[in-house]
Amino acid sequence: MRNSYLSGYLIVIISFIFTQNIFAQTSYSKKISQHIDRYAQDSILTNEETMEYLKALEDWATQPHPINDEYFLLLDNYLTYIKKSTYKKYAGQVYNDIFSQALNIIKASSDPSIDMTSFSYSLLPDYYSAVKILIPAEVSKYAVLNMAKERPQELIGQFSKLDYALDAKDLEIAVLASPHVISQFMHYNNLVKTELLKSTQPEIKLLFEIYKKYRYSEHPYYLLPYIVNNKISIENAEELSKNEYSLINYLLPLVIDTMPLARVSIQQRWDELTSKYVKIIHQNKYSAPNTWKMEALDQITDSSRTRILFVTHNMLSPLELDAFMKWISFKNKLQPLPEKALDKISLKDIYILKDKVYKENLQATWVQLWGNDSLNTYIRSRRAQATPKQLESIKNGSFAGSKSEVVLVPVAKPKVPEFIIKSYYFNLSDQDKTLMRWKNDPMTALDKISNWIDEPYSDELLQYIAHIYPLEIIRNLDKIKLKKQGIEVLKNIGSIAPLSTKNFIISPSHSWNNLFKNSQDSVIKTLYKINQVAGINTRAYLLLDDIYRKKMSIELADSLCKNSSWLTKRMITLLSNPNVLGRYSIEQEISATALRFVRNMNISENTDNSFAGQMEYLSPEELYTFMTYGEDEIIQKSFYKMLLTLIKKSPDGNVLPIIQKLGYNNYIKFIRKCAYYDLLDTVFKPFSTDEKNLIVRKILHNLDQSSEMDAIQVADIIICLKNPAIIEVIHQQLKIEYEKAELAKSDKGVAIYGILSSLISTKIDQGWAKYVAEKYELPGLNQLPVYSLFNQKMENIQQYYFYNDEDGVGSYSNFIRSYERSPLEWMIKDLGSFVLVQSKTGRKIDIFANKAREGEKGIQAMLDYMKKNSLEPQIVVHRGLSTHTLKTFIRIPSSAKLILDGSCGGYYVQQVAIDRAPGAQILCNRNVGTMYINDPLFKQINDDIRAGKDIIWPDFWDKMNQRVGTNPYFKDYIPPHKNAAAILIKALYDILELN
Repeated sequence: MRNSYLSGYLIVIISFIFTQNIFAQTSYSKKISQHIDRYAQDSILTNEETMEYLKALEDWATQPHPINDEYFLLLDNYLTYIKKSTYKKYAGQVYNDIFSQALNIIKASSDPSIDMTSFSYSLLPDYYSAVKILIPAEVSKYAVLNMAKERPQELIGQFSKLDYALDAKDLEIAVLASPHVISQFMHYNNLVKTELLKSTQPEIKLLFEIYKKYRYSEHPYYLLPYIVNNKISIENAEELSKNEYSLINYLLPLVIDTMPLARVSIQQRWDELTSKYVKIIHQNKYSAPNTWKMEALDQITDSSRTRILFVTHNMLSPLELDAFMKWISFKNKLQPLPEKALDKISLKDIYILKDKVYKENLQATWVQLWGNDSLNTYIRSRRAQATPKQLESIKNGSFAGSKSEVVLVPVAKPKVPEFIIKSYYFNLSDQDKTLMRWKNDPMTALDKISNWIDEPYSDELLQYIAHIYPLEIIRNLDKIKLKKQGIEVLKNIGSIAPLSTKNFIISPSHSWNNLFKNSQDSVIKTLYKINQVAGINTRAYLLLDDIYRKKMSIELADSLCKNSSWLTKRMITLLSNPNVLGRYSIEQEISATALRFVRNMNISENTDNSFAGQMEYLSPEELYTFMTYGEDEIIQKSFYKMLLTLIKKSPDGNVLPIIQKLGYNNYIKFIRKCAYYDLLDTVFKPFSTDEKNLIVRKILHNLDQSSEMDAIQVADIIICLKNPAIIEVIHQQLKIEYEKAELAKSDKGVAIYGILSSLISTKIDQGWAKYVAEKYELPGLNQLPVYSLFNQKMENIQQYYFYNDEDGVGSYSNFIRSYERSPLEWMIKDLGSFVLVQSKTGRKIDIFANKAREGEKGIQAMLDYMKKNSLEPQIVVHRGLSTHTLKTFIRIPSSAKLILDGSCGGYYVQQVAIDRAPGAQILCNRNVGTMYINDPLFKQINDDIRAGKDIIWPDFWDKMNQRVGTNPYFKDYIPPHKNAAAILIKALYDILELN
C-alpha cells in the first residue's frame, strides 16, 4: 500500500515538473515570437539572414528540452532593448554577429557537459559582440580580458559598435595596452568614450588629459609609461616623439622590457621605425658598411645598436643579418662590443640569436662583433645568475643545444657504429626527373603538352594522367590525336571511364566518336553496343567488366543498375579486382555514394545521432568502402563509430579477412586513417603476429613502383604511430625494403625508404634507422621565419582565391566580416571585381582577394592587376570546395613561401603546389574545411606577420587549439610541421635534385 502511495506521489511530482517545463518552453518561444512580430511591425531588423537566425531560435525554444534561464534573460533583455528608438541601420553586422551565435550560446549554456568559460573563449575574437551581450560577465571574464591583452585594437573596434555594455573592464585593459588609437574616439560621443569617462583609473584619466592638450596627435601616447611614472611631461613626450633619434632611445627600453602599459602601441610604433631601417638593410646588404646611410641609427650608441640587433634579427634574412652585424662592427671601429650592451637582453633572446648565427654559418662576423671568448664568459656568468624558470625556458627552446659555446671534453675511444650505412650515389637521369615532376603536376603537364609529347616517356605519362583525369585527356584531344601514343590513350579512356565516354558516343560530331566509331577494339565495340541496346540514360556502363566478360547481358545489366543498393554491392565487388574495366567511373560513383553516407553520419554525430542506426543495414564490405572512399569528409566521431560497427560485424573482430576479400582495395588509406585517429591498436588487436607482419610488408612493398601518394600515406602512418611494437615491425621492414632498393639501384626507392626511415628514427631510441637519418635529412618545417614573407619593399603580398558557388560565397562573406571587425587594424578597398585588404598598423600586408560572385572574372582581374604592378605573392590562400583546389594550385607562383588551403580534402593534391613552389610551407586540411576555423586561423597568421613574429608552428598550433579546438573539424587541419606530404615530397625533391 505504501509503495503504491509513493509511486502515485512520484507521478504527481514528475507531472508537475514536466508541466512546468512545457510552460517554460512555451514562454520562451512566445517571447521570441513577440519580438519578431514587433520588429516586423516597426520595420527594423529586416535583414533576411538575421530573421532566419531568430526564427531558428524560436523553433528550438518550442521543442521540449532544458533552457538556461540566466542566459535566456540576457538574450531577452537585448531583444527588448532593440526598438525603433535604439535601432541603428548601420549596425547590421553587429546584430548579425550576435544573433548568428545566439542559438549556439543558448544551446551550450543548457548543456551541463559544456564548460561555458572555454566556450566563450572559442567564440573570440570573431564574435566578441555576442559574448559581450549574451554571456554573463563573470563567465566570459577570462576570455574577454585575454582578448583585451592580446588583441586590444580589435576589442576596441568591436566595443565601439556595441549598443550597450554591461561591463567595461576589458575595454579599459585594451585601451591601456593600445592607447594611441583612443584619440579617434574622443572627437564625438560614442560608447567607448562614454564608458571611459566613467573610469576611476588614473591612467585612463591621463589619456583624457593628453587628448585635451594635443587632440589629434598620437605622439605622447607612445611614451605613456614615462608620463605615468613622472619621468617626462606630456609636453616632453610630444616633442621627443617627433624626433626619430630621441624616440628610438626612449622606445627601445620599453620594447625590450615589454611592460603591459601601452605595450601594443609601443610595439607598433617600433615596427614602423624598424621597418624603415630593415628596408635600408635590404637595399644595402651587398654594399660596403661605410656607404650605408642609417640616419638616426648612425647617431645612437653602440649599446642601443646592439639591442636593436636583438629585437629586429627575425626580420632579416641570413645574408642581411650578416651585413647588419658587419655594419654594427664598422660603427664600433671593428672593436669588440662591450658586454654591458647585453645586460638588458634576456638570456633566452641571446641564445636565440646565437643559435641562428651558428645555424646560418655566420660565426666569423659574430666573433668579430664580440671578440673570441668574451661572449662565452659573459653567458656563463648570466647562466649562473639565472632563475630556474629562465633556465627552463632556455632548455625548452630549439637553441638548447647550441654549438656556439665550445666545451672541451676528455677524448674518448671512438665507438664502433652498430650499423654502417654505405654511401649511395644518386644518378637519376634528367628524363626521369622531368617525368617525376610532370606526374606530380599533371594539369600543368597537359597545359604544356607540346613540351613533351614527342619525348620517349610520353606514352607512360599520358597513360598515368588518363587514369587520374580521363576527361582532361579528352579535352586535349586535338593536341594528341595525330600521335600514335595519343590514339592509344584516347582509346583506353573507354575502358577507364566508360560512363563519361558515353557522352561522346552519342555525339556524332565529337572528335572522340569520329576516331573510334569504326574501331575493331573489343572494349570500344562493347561500349557502342551498350548504347545501341540500352540507350543514352542507362547506367549499364558501370558494369562494363561484367558485360565484356559475358557474365551478364546488356539488358540484365541495364535492369539491375536501376536497383541502387544492388549496384553499390556489385561495384564494391568489382573494385576488388585491380584491373577491372571502368575503374574510374565505378570509383566516382562509389565516392559519391560514400560521401552522401558520411555527410549524414557527420551531421548525425554532431547533432542527434539519428542516422547511426543506418550502419546496421550495411555489410562489412560496404562499411569499409564508405569509410575509405568517403575519407575526404569523414570526421573523427563518424569514423570511430563506423569502425566499431565494422569490427563488430567482422568474424572475431578481425577486419583483415574483409580487406583481403576486397582485394586490399584502399587498405593503405584505411590503415592511415586508423593511425591518424589513434585507432590502429584497436584494429591490430585481433591480428596474429603473422597477419601484422603481412599487412606491414604489403604497406611498404614496392613504393618506388607506385605514385608518391602511396609513400605519402605511409609517411602519414609513421608520423601518427604511438605503439612501440608496431613501430618496431615497420622499422625492421623498412630496413629490408631499403636494402632491396639499394641492391636494385633504384634511386627513387632508396630516397623514399631513406626518408621514411628518417621519419621513424624519431620514434625509436636506437637502431638502424638512427644511422640512416644522418644521411637523409628531413626538411625543417617547425618554423617559418617572418623575414621570408616580405619582399624587397618590406611588403607582404597575399593572394586569396574564392569561387562562385554557395560555399565560396559564404566563405568570402565571412572573410570580409572577419577584417571588418578590426577597423583599427585593417582597411578594405573595393577594386571592382576584387578587393584589397591592407594592414593599418604594424608590418605592411596587402591581401588581394577576388569577390566570390565574380568567379573567374574576378580572379583574372586580380591576377592582371598584380602582374601589371609587379606584385608577386608570398602567401597564396585557397578558399571553398576541393573541386576548385587544383584551379588555385596550378596558378601558384614560385614566389610563394606559405600556402594555406581551407578546402575539404585539399591535402590529397598537395604535390601540385609543392612542385610549383618548392620553397613553400603548406597548411591544409585532411577532411572537412570550415570558415569557422579558416577565418580565425588565417587571420591569426596575418596578425603574427603584421607584428613581425616568426611563426613557430608547434606553439602557434597550441594557441589555435585553445581558440578553435572545440570545433570537431579542427582535428583534421594539418600544420606544416605535421604535413607528411610536404615533408616527403620536399625531402624527395632535395635528395633527387628535382627542384
